[in-house]
Amino acid sequence: MAVGPHTVKIVAVDSQGNVDPTPATFSWTVVQLPSHTTITSATDGNSNTLQSGGSTLSPSITFNVQATAGTNPLAGFQCSLDNGPTSSCNTPVTYNSLSTGQHTFKVQAVDSQGNVDPTPATFSWTILTPIQGAQNIIDIINE
Repeated sequence: MAVGPHTVKIVAVDSQGNVDPTPATFSWTVVQLPSHTTITSATDGNSNTLQSGGSTLSPSITFNVQATAGTNPLAGFQCSLDNGPTSSCNTPVTYNSLSTGQHTFKVQAVDSQGNVDPTPATFSWTILTPIQGAQNIIDIINE
């Protein structure tokens, strides 16, 4: 059934051809349920699992993503890195040769009608320099 408002009217007609002047009506609306996108894992280039907000020394990262279909079947994903333009992507999503500093990954499911998940799944992490990584270890030891 198509998304949007629908109404059905039922008109009674007797054997003499008289039409009921007040047909029974019923109205309802079919809503478009969006897909829901989830990042199921993030693994750096050293095979370490990362949590959103975490850090790594690796300039590479791989994301596994999944989505729950809404009203329509899933067709794929759109991804964006560091607020760049979105582009079609497949899971797993891998980025290599990233610069040190903070990064943000966003992914949205797209359904068969071209509808995009309105709430993208996001993941942020920081790539540390070797000196920053060493300082983090020193700070942990001194706690």
